[in-house]
Amino acid sequence: MAQTVDAPLWCVTRGAATDPAQRAVWGLGRVVALEHPDRWGGLIDLADGDRDLPLLPAVLSGTEDQVAIRGGVAHARRLTRTTADRQGWRPSGTVLVTGGTGALGTHVAKWLAAQGASRIVLVSRRGPDAVTLDVPGVEVVAGDITDRATVTRLVAEYTPNAVIHAAGILDDGTVDALTPERVAAVMAAKVDGARHLDAATRHLPLDAFILFSSFAGSVGSAGQANYAAANAALDAIAEQRRAEGLPAVSIAWGSWAGDGMAGDLGDRHRRGGVRPMHPATAVTALGRVTGNANRRCSTSSGTAPPPSSATPAPAPSAPTRRSATSGSTR
Repeated sequence: MAQTVDAPLWCVTRGAATDPAQRAVWGLGRVVALEHPDRWGGLIDLADGDRDLPLLPAVLSGTEDQVAIRGGVAHARRLTRTTADRQGWRPSGTVLVTGGTGALGTHVAKWLAAQGASRIVLVSRRGPDAVTLDVPGVEVVAGDITDRATVTRLVAEYTPNAVIHAAGILDDGTVDALTPERVAAVMAAKVDGARHLDAATRHLPLDAFILFSSFAGSVGSAGQANYAAANAALDAIAEQRRAEGLPAVSIAWGSWAGDGMAGDLGDRHRRGGVRPMHPATAVTALGRVTGNANRRCSTSSGTAPPPSSATPAPAPSAPTRRSATSGSTR
């Protein structure tokens, strides 16, 4: 006869700051915490080696549920406010935008053209059949960004000065209803696409490498465990690139007003204190936080209390510390 285990579930990772697979566990865990608070324990990230293992009992019996242990010290995760670059990023030359024919992509394309990009390549599975944009310099091309060869070909053909990865799909459902196939499909568009773009552009002197992540990956969103996991993995890809001296910023958007993947979630987000952001505000934030590209940024508009400052427990550390800007998100 099967026995029920009443102990809370804790997930332990190693090096989640720059490991997309490990980081995905954190995104997934934040949703499990919302859907099953009675069964959830927390998340712990360890560095390499066993030096930090003796701290585990203290963390497991403590009050923090998202902790990184580094050098014999336990660091609690905190959101902190940051000041965005007032000058911001000014696009130029060719900008490659994946997911470019969706609602977010078209807003971004118009902003890029207005800011000075001379060529804007919008990539989507359907290509020109998906959208017609009367914007100077815009080209719409077909391509599956989950296919590495396709991404390599697009980068070789257009030689971008900057990349914006805005592709993604939703397949929402509670954790107990998800299947490996449903998780894999959502991960492919976000994570595989980002990995292929990363690999294909490493030899280029990019001005910007921008990943459209989601607030769901930063704080969790009930019913979106697969999406949260995928977006948390994007954050790790950005961290990994920056650790290697390459440009990257991951923007954890809340919902944008109007059409788009997150449009139907507007009412739920409002009840949680997060209002959909006007697209004009969102693209302005895009330029500002990209100019401040040494950070992971969570961008959203809302009425909820501001995130707590990064007071140490003892002090936040890189894998679990986040920066939040007041603004908007997806």
